[in-house]
Amino acid sequence: ISTGKLITRHIRLPLMTDKELEVAVRFEVEKLIPAPVDELIIRHSKLDVVEQNNEKIVHLLIAAVPTSYIYDFYRVFSRADLTVAAIDLQAFSLWRLFCGIKPEYGGKGVTGIIDIGAASTQFLVTNNGFLEFTRILPVGGNLLTQSLAEYYGYDDLVEAEQLKKARGRLLNTEEVAVTSEEDMRIDFSLRDGLSELVREIKRSVDFYASQEDAFPIERFILSGGTVKLTGFPEFMAEAMGVPVELGN
Repeated sequence: ISTGKLITRHIRLPLMTDKELEVAVRFEVEKLIPAPVDELIIRHSKLDVVEQNNEKIVHLLIAAVPTSYIYDFYRVFSRADLTVAAIDLQAFSLWRLFCGIKPEYGGKGVTGIIDIGAASTQFLVTNNGFLEFTRILPVGGNLLTQSLAEYYGYDDLVEAEQLKKARGRLLNTEEVAVTSEEDMRIDFSLRDGLSELVREIKRSVDFYASQEDAFPIERFILSGGTVKLTGFPEFMAEAMGVPVELGN
C-alpha cells in the first residue's frame, strides 16, 4: 500500500526497550496524526540507531492506516480462498529492491529513489543502504497525459495517453534542430506537464536537505512507467543537477 489511507511519519526517540517503544510510538501517533488511534493499525520499523550528545537515538518510520481498510484486504483474499501473508509499504519494497537484493547497486553513498506512478510518486533517500527519508508526492505521470489532452483539445484522456505512448519523447538540443514541428509541440506539452512534477520533487529534496545531519544526494535512481519516456533520464539529470540512472 502506498497512498490514500496510509499515513507515514519519521520520528527519532531515545533508545529504549521494545515494550517502552510501543507505548512511546502510540503517544507520538496521537500527537502527529489527526485520527483516533483506536481506529488505526499502527506499526513502526527501526531504520537506524545513531549517537547524539552521548545518547543513543533510534530512527523510526511509523505507518498508520485505518483498521477497516486493512480488513478489506483480508476479506477480498478470503473470498478467493487465499490468506494474506503480509501487507507492506511500497517504500519498503523499493528500498529492498534497490538496496537489499544487490547492496552494491544502491547501497553506496547518498541515493535518491524516485518511483513515478500514474497518480503519485514515491520519493526515498538512502545513505549507504540505510533508509533515511520517505515521502509520497500527490503527483505522477497523469500530469503529462492531462497536459497533452489540454494542448490538443482531447475530451478523453485515453487519446492523450495513446499519443504519449506512441510519440511521446523529450528532445535534446541536437534533436530540436532536425525534428518535425509536431514532435516539438509534443515535447513542449510534455515539459509543461513535467514542470509541476519536478517542482514537487525539488521541494521534497529541499525538505530532506533541511533535516539534521542530512547529506547532499549524489545520484538518483528512477523507476515507474513514466521514466520509460524517451529522453526522460536526461531531462531529470539536467533538472536535478546530479547523475540519474534507470532502476534495474
